[in-house]
Amino acid sequence: MCETCKLEPINTCNCEFAAKMRGEVLAELDTHDVSTETGRRVAADSIRASLVAKYGPKVLRHQPDLDAPVAIAAVVIVVAIGVRTIRARRRRGGAV
Repeated sequence: MCETCKLEPINTCNCEFAAKMRGEVLAELDTHDVSTETGRRVAADSIRASLVAKYGPKVLRHQPDLDAPVAIAAVVIVVAIGVRTIRARRRRGGAV
């Protein structure tokens, strides 16, 4: 995450700092064999460790996922409607 632009991801941020970080990531990536899944995993772990060592743990923060609260709210609403419907049917003496 770019630490100068409200923690915007460095792949979408247009500032100089993010460009510098992208360069660092690409340079580190060039030192790894990424032709296998294991190699890609090792490269990713190495790049994360390198960035944390240089910039601190805040560099790995993610932006909050705004879709998750919406999805949770939708599930809660659907469950509440379902419970209310079942209660209404029971009160009327109908089948559930």
